[in-house]
Amino acid sequence: MSLLATQKRDHAYKSTRQMRNSGWIPGIVFGHDIDSIPVQVKESVLRKFLSLHETVFEIQVGTKKHMASVGELQKDPVTGRYIHISLHRLVANEKVHMKIPIHWVGTSAGTKEGGVFTGLSDTLDITALPSKMPEYIEVDISNLKVGESIKVKDVVLGADSEWHEHDLEKVLGNCNFPKVQEVATPTVAETTEVVGETVETNTDDVKEAS
Repeated sequence: MSLLATQKRDHAYKSTRQMRNSGWIPGIVFGHDIDSIPVQVKESVLRKFLSLHETVFEIQVGTKKHMASVGELQKDPVTGRYIHISLHRLVANEKVHMKIPIHWVGTSAGTKEGGVFTGLSDTLDITALPSKMPEYIEVDISNLKVGESIKVKDVVLGADSEWHEHDLEKVLGNCNFPKVQEVATPTVAETTEVVGETVETNTDDVKEAS
């Protein structure tokens, strides 16, 4: 399990903007059985850590270590830089609800018939103990034919994880023929009518001129 080093918030900074300009990302550690802890993380460290794509990891705040997951990660919509992170402290013997990335496996059988596979969701909602939480879920689409779809209930889940009952009918992806867009073109009758009107108007103009 990887470790993300954090520090308790340095209140010497007058604002979070000043903190970010100094290379730090403000954050908060929260959990139902602890008081929220304002923290800060080096931006370079955070970027490198997030590239590991770990769902459950350890964080160090001062001398204490906690099991945690990313609660929310905020980015600046213009620059794409991280501006805030919230870290959810986890308890080893308590199940937690998380969104886990989907890894599509194989090529849909329907593509041989001219179909196109479309993934409609990037994540799955799973409940499990922190130590049993998978980093991703593999979903095999090899047998998916044209006109068929994959739902949550079709995915094989490990014995340590469980779905939410109301998610079972959710469609994760499907295979269909690509839609062909029709382009409207003028008919011969419409073209003739326009030409006729043009000729008649020109004749009237000639009579008035004479």
